[in-house]
Amino acid sequence: MSTPAKNIRIMCPNLKCRSILVVPETARGKNVKCSNCATLFKIPVTAPTPSPAGR
Repeated sequence: MSTPAKNIRIMCPNLKCRSILVVPETARGKNVKCSNCATLFKIPVTAPTPSPAGR
């Protein structure tokens, strides 16, 4: 039995769209198309690190 794939929640980079997309973890490093506005963009290979609060 295989393990369930994790999903990534990412915001569309189009400033007029900004939809939240849910893509599989396997999409890292690949180009995806926003299902709302059809903007093509690349999913980052690594997760962004949160910046320290209050600076």
